[in-house]
Amino acid sequence: MTKQVILNADDFGWTDGHNLAVEKASMLGVLHRASLMCTGEAFYEAVELAQRLPKLGVGVHLTLNEGFPLTKHTCLPNVTRMNGAFYDEAFDLARLWLQGKLITDEVSLEWRCQIERALEAGISPTHLDSHKHVHLIPPLLEVVIALAQEAHIDYIRLPLERSFRHILRRGVSGVILWMLAIRASKRLLQAGMKFADHFIGIGYSGEMTSSRLRRSMLHAGGGLTEIMVHPAVVTPAVRALKRRYRWAARYRFEEELEALCSLR
Repeated sequence: MTKQVILNADDFGWTDGHNLAVEKASMLGVLHRASLMCTGEAFYEAVELAQRLPKLGVGVHLTLNEGFPLTKHTCLPNVTRMNGAFYDEAFDLARLWLQGKLITDEVSLEWRCQIERALEAGISPTHLDSHKHVHLIPPLLEVVIALAQEAHIDYIRLPLERSFRHILRRGVSGVILWMLAIRASKRLLQAGMKFADHFIGIGYSGEMTSSRLRRSMLHAGGGLTEIMVHPAVVTPAVRALKRRYRWAARYRFEEELEALCSLR
């Protein structure tokens, strides 16, 4: 089979540092897509940037963790905290699901609002995915499929890591994600949605250095492979994320940007 690779940068629009990285990598012709966080503080700057980069495919990075929703938090009592913010961890949403307390109407309301914000800003989304891959939670998968069909978006990310050995680097959470992705693949096929034949990026999330990125591209399987990256310039806003979130403290944002810009 012909080998095709899509490089996709997550968290576009979260901070100025993410936007600077997407701009640099896209202008070099390396970055194919970026997933726009419509709740991000640098959303409008990202939209302006996307308009200057017509070859960059922009999707919607549906968000239910970290930061604040677009909808009034009083309309989202089950997926927000008392201060109106989202819960930080994807585990909190999984816990609500297992307890039978995850209200999909709330999620649908918020995610529709995020997609509409992108559309109203002039973005024609190439794909949908989600922050921390929470759209794999079974009831949320149904929400994202319905919203994709409603907005005529035919590609939904399937983060089914190509290498199970890499998944094991993420421990139990990685294995659970892998199992949910297997289930999701069948449902996406039933719904007629498009997704990549292979996915790379869970095992080395935030650590896609030049050597790893090159190796991933060389050993990509036949068909379409989506490689997830998280490049950013470490601005004061990104430093604040690194102080706020444990995962961000270990992410090698600038090394991922260097990898995308590497001649190799």
